[in-house]
Amino acid sequence: MSLVHPQTHTPTTTSLSDPYALPSSFPQSISSPLAWTGADLADERYIYHLTPSDLSEIKNALTEFKSHGLNGDLATPATFPLPTLGAKLRSLSSELYSGRGVCLIRGLTTEMYEPEEGMVVFMGLQSYVAEEKGRQDERGNMIVHITPSVYEAKHSRHSMDSLPFHTEATGDILAWQTRAAAAEGGKCILASAYTAYNLLAATCPEVIHTLAKPDWPFA
Repeated sequence: MSLVHPQTHTPTTTSLSDPYALPSSFPQSISSPLAWTGADLADERYIYHLTPSDLSEIKNALTEFKSHGLNGDLATPATFPLPTLGAKLRSLSSELYSGRGVCLIRGLTTEMYEPEEGMVVFMGLQSYVAEEKGRQDERGNMIVHITPSVYEAKHSRHSMDSLPFHTEATGDILAWQTRAAAAEGGKCILASAYTAYNLLAATCPEVIHTLAKPDWPFA
């Protein structure tokens, strides 16, 4: 991330009236594992590769779940049992909340399951990471598909255009299932909000005043 600013001001006091001082009670900086840069992720410790044993557990869990005749949104640790992998996923959950806040699970392919089965597997795995599911739209859907559509291009998830950096307002954790790579583009760039705050607090504290206002609209 590159910040361009005509002047650099070092905040020394906290004030509501001085635009070049941080707002009252705002920290000078945040020290946390969540304050990372791209170089910190070079070790790829945030990536978990599913083992043959994990894949076998997932297959058995799907069979168990289908035997109950339930809808996919009812996949839970009770209905989608993962005796060993479940504990590993709980550990990933701790990393999301208390560690770097990023994890990537690899090892599943589209050839392993039919599309509907793949969604059930996705729901089953995420139930070990976070128990509650956030509403994605006004119709109450908890899963949305990010696909191009000339009819719904007004929403960013259906547009072919690149998106600016943004935050998701649907919950604490955002989960993606990637089923295919784009023919071109399709890259996803992550940034640490904690690191962004530290940079702004050190170089552009007046921006913190704007971000701290309570009148931001939410879609």
